Amino acid sequence: MQNSVIKKNLDIPKDTQAQFSNQWNRYHKEWKPSHVWNLSLGKGSLVLSNPNRAIGTIVNDWTHSTVSVYQSGTPVGINTGYFYTCNTSCWQNIPTRGLYDLAETINQISTQTIANIDLSLQKGVWIRDNICFRLRLDTFNALNTVLFPGPNTNPGDCCAHFITGSGWTGFWTVPEIQQNFPRALQVSGKTTF
Repeated sequence: MQNSVIKKNLDIPKDTQAQFSNQWNRYHKEWKPSHVWNLSLGKGSLVLSNPNRAIGTIVNDWTHSTVSVYQSGTPVGINTGYFYTCNTSCWQNIPTRGLYDLAETINQISTQTIANIDLSLQKGVWIRDNICFRLRLDTFNALNTVLFPGPNTNPGDCCAHFITGSGWTGFWTVPEIQQNFPRALQVSGKTTF
């Protein structure tokens, strides 16, 4: 059994088609494939299709499943309290009641793409005809992918500089803070009758 879902979150404005094509990168895209496989091992399969009871207890009824998430990063927002002019200093505060025309996001720069894979392996052991014990091993974030936040977009934070003990800080730096959970393992068992 195999299942695949592709989802695009498109809150498309009611503007012209030309404007839509120019803004395509602003929209979030995600792909979530999920798969369930009964492994070809044990009773009725290609390998060891007719094992005796002792070997069958070990090789029969294995299932592997996975859920993957691939999400495009979202465009980075801009701190619109500043404007760029290099007559005096490059970034300056917008004066009180000053007018400005700045985009709220930068389409060329986005947050990190999310690539997460969760895996599961299950083994069923039939104790009697109507009693089954199922052992399951789950791994969440199986590849231990780290997700960092978006870059600092506040021009008032000055240029990038390194601080011992905390890392890089300042304009356009990405903090070394993990925003998702590291790999987690879970073992569970259940009896059905």
